[in-house]
Amino acid sequence: MLDEFFVCYHSNMTNNDVAIEHFRKNMSRVYKQNPINERDFLFLCKEATDLVNIQWEDREIIASRITTIWFRHFKELSDQAKYIGGLFADLDLPDDHIVSKNITVRKLWNELNYIVMYAIHEMEIKS
Repeated sequence: MLDEFFVCYHSNMTNNDVAIEHFRKNMSRVYKQNPINERDFLFLCKEATDLVNIQWEDREIIASRITTIWFRHFKELSDQAKYIGGLFADLDLPDDHIVSKNITVRKLWNELNYIVMYAIHEMEIKS
């Protein structure tokens, strides 16, 4: 019965809609954590960078959502997670504030994606 509901509910949704809805639910869950689970924060950051690839026009909003969580839980985060949150805060600015002759916004997002993947990899090695 749940499978039928899932198919019915999602039949009118595109893959992008499902990804956005999943991100919103995870974002809300991580925002409410007290204290924050750093693993959840990093995986949410990864989900955000993935979402930007399919919802490019929403990149500043996505960055803003991660920045909000980063501000709320700043004191609880490791230095690496603080750094990643700061990169999202930079990308929360309008594009013309963060681009230069040799750096594009897309390149910054791609670099952030690799930094997040590396942080997750390091975290998994330690655990």
